[in-house]
Amino acid sequence: MGIEFRDLTVSYDGSKTILEGINWEIKKGDFWAVIGPNGAGKSTIFRTILKRTIIMRGDVLIDGHSIKRLKIGDIARRAAVLLQTEMYDRSMKVGDYVALGRFPYLKLLGRAGKVDREIIHDALEKTNSLVLKDRLIGELSSGELQRVRIARVLAQGSEYIFLDEPTAHLDYEHKFEIMELLKKLKRTVVCILHDFDFAFRYARKILVLSEGKIEAQGDIESVFNAELFRRVFRVRISRSDSHIHIDPLLQG
Repeated sequence: MGIEFRDLTVSYDGSKTILEGINWEIKKGDFWAVIGPNGAGKSTIFRTILKRTIIMRGDVLIDGHSIKRLKIGDIARRAAVLLQTEMYDRSMKVGDYVALGRFPYLKLLGRAGKVDREIIHDALEKTNSLVLKDRLIGELSSGELQRVRIARVLAQGSEYIFLDEPTAHLDYEHKFEIMELLKKLKRTVVCILHDFDFAFRYARKILVLSEGKIEAQGDIESVFNAELFRRVFRVRISRSDSHIHIDPLLQG
């Protein structure tokens, strides 16, 4: 099935609209990039999945189930959402942090069992983070921390993975490392990206937001066009087979 946004209009306080009339379908196996200017509403879409906004109109369906009727634990078993800003205990060991991804499956005060430990181990291995298992979160570099955060998402076992700027604050070596990792996952991935070139290289589909509304969506070939980027981002783009070139629109 997939995730379907139906005429979604949301607010944070019940008055000021942040997203309006969002119609968007994410099918299983898709790799979407979400792009848009600052304040376009990109992160708000992710927060809506976590039920941190007020739905004024419309709905979001996860495999046919309305999030209005799903509990947070039910949502977490279906969709993992990792926001750019996240509170975590810097004195926590990496292994314990990644184990937080198993909480939606544990009973009250329950402990991780054998299957949970195997899933945690696999998540650390997939993200090349197994050697970090006994390190403290506060000791990690930015690149190591991003890998560990993604390991926690993988440990959650959800089909749908939403990542808010997974390459933020990383050097280019680590940006490529993270994007290659996401590309190899056998999951449905949706990433907010500010780097157009990474969106072009890795995503199969792209959603463009501006001022809380959808400007364009679809396959890379149809969305990456000069007129759209001139209008929405005030930049000039040109494309080659493997990447894009971006230049500012200079006023004469």
